Amino acid sequence: MATPTSTTSGSSDEGGRLEFLPAGSGVEARRRRIAYFMLFRLAVLVVCTGLAAIVTWQRASAPEARVPWEFWGALGAGYGGAAWFAMRLAHTSRLGRIASGQTVFDVLLSTAVVQLSGGLLSGFSFLYLLTVLGAAVMGTRRLVVVAASACAVLYVGLGLAQTLGLWSPPGVPGEGIPTGVAVSEILRTTAALAGVGALSAYLNTQLVRSAEQAGSLRNLTERILRSLDSGLLTATREGRITYANPAARRILGRQDLVGQSLDALLPGHAGEGGRDRRTELDYTRPDGTTVRLGIAHTPLRGDRDDEIGTILHFQDVTELRRMEERLRRSEHMAALGRLTGAVAHEIRNPLAAISGSAQLLARTVNDDAGRRLVATIGREAERLDRLVADMLAYGVSKPPDTVPVDLAHAVREVTEMVQRDPMAEHTAVELTVAPELPRVDADPNQLSQVLWNLLRNAVEAAGDGGRVHVSVFRDGDDVAVTVRDDGPGFEGDPAQHLEPFVTTKPDGSGFGLAIARRIVEDHSGRIELANRPEGGAEVTVRFPASTVAEAPANVRR
Repeated sequence: MATPTSTTSGSSDEGGRLEFLPAGSGVEARRRRIAYFMLFRLAVLVVCTGLAAIVTWQRASAPEARVPWEFWGALGAGYGGAAWFAMRLAHTSRLGRIASGQTVFDVLLSTAVVQLSGGLLSGFSFLYLLTVLGAAVMGTRRLVVVAASACAVLYVGLGLAQTLGLWSPPGVPGEGIPTGVAVSEILRTTAALAGVGALSAYLNTQLVRSAEQAGSLRNLTERILRSLDSGLLTATREGRITYANPAARRILGRQDLVGQSLDALLPGHAGEGGRDRRTELDYTRPDGTTVRLGIAHTPLRGDRDDEIGTILHFQDVTELRRMEERLRRSEHMAALGRLTGAVAHEIRNPLAAISGSAQLLARTVNDDAGRRLVATIGREAERLDRLVADMLAYGVSKPPDTVPVDLAHAVREVTEMVQRDPMAEHTAVELTVAPELPRVDADPNQLSQVLWNLLRNAVEAAGDGGRVHVSVFRDGDDVAVTVRDDGPGFEGDPAQHLEPFVTTKPDGSGFGLAIARRIVEDHSGRIELANRPEGGAEVTVRFPASTVAEAPANVRR
């Protein structure tokens, strides 16, 4: 006998159960109803077997009054049929055939048991009523009507045959039974069949309608959960995940979420259902990428409004935080641009006068001490002029004039120029380019400025005998350039070196990487700095791939 099994409430691609929704509907709900009735039928068979055994034991001294062997055979057929239908139920989706087949089997089995236990005088005529109820549970309204009609026809027909002496059940005298008794039994049983049949047909209609409504509601709920762009997790009070929608598995980069510990997955976020709150968390995916998650906690409540778990609704806010940072930096740069424009005007005029006066003064000074002082004035004036120029370049940005550019070709050109530069004479500069890279939308001049700055910094950091490796590759929807060196690496937090005035060079202004960052972000890209575990620095620049499939003939390659 098949037992009711728990079924997956969600679709198979979700990998989780909708624990917080009502039980399933449709095919699986009907399968459960059939399984439950099979258990009930098995219990009835056990009861009938027990009663027959008691009767046999009580009549042991009167062999002629014992339960006939045909009755035991009918019970055995009942057990065998139950086992066969149970196996069929577990391996078929044609539940209508299972319901019809079991109903026919139940009608015949009930008739056999009733006739073998006395016919109209049998105490098992209630089995007909259970057969009709079974048709209502397992099948349709039509099946209920057919089952009730078949039971009535068989009972009345065989009862009349028994009354007229045409048929005599085993163990019953063949001269028939009194007409009054027969009519009374027939009317009572058929009236019960009619009442139970009508009630069962009505209940079946309500059951089917309720199942359809529940199924429609459930399907709508599942579609909504599958269509969400944000992640949704549910967990028990103990912190065990019970459901994860597709967006949750995509954002977290894991498919095996159901059954996992919520606290192990998102530390500090288990057991928060009782407190509505919003938090943010840096989450590292199995592939090593880190994303920023915005998480909202909501208590999962049961039918009695008691808290039975936690709902976590979360989104990947990594790009949003990057946009906020870019906006903050843009506002900062706009303010800096206004400031540097005004300051540069006020500084450069007196600076030009100082520089010119120092040149004139150098012609009249004859002693060494005076010449050193004048040279110092000129050198510092030049350094101050470069600083003002860097400030203007950083604060007063020029919108890029973008065209589709072959990034690999641009990197190759800059790499060759660096290799021919005297400063890289004793430094090995290598280049690796992945095949079939898409173009990027970039300003060729600004792109070359960024690449030259990065390679020059790497060569200076590597020094004589050092090594610099440049690679160009595809990274998702981006085309990336990575510059690695085996120098001392960045001091402190590498990200701080993207800010102005942060430098490790004795004569540096600290604007080189800051300007490169501004240019890259103006191209909707991003730049990342890191120290390599084996020593040295690594700078990665990512640009979105161009949406133009083929570059025009006049586009730079």
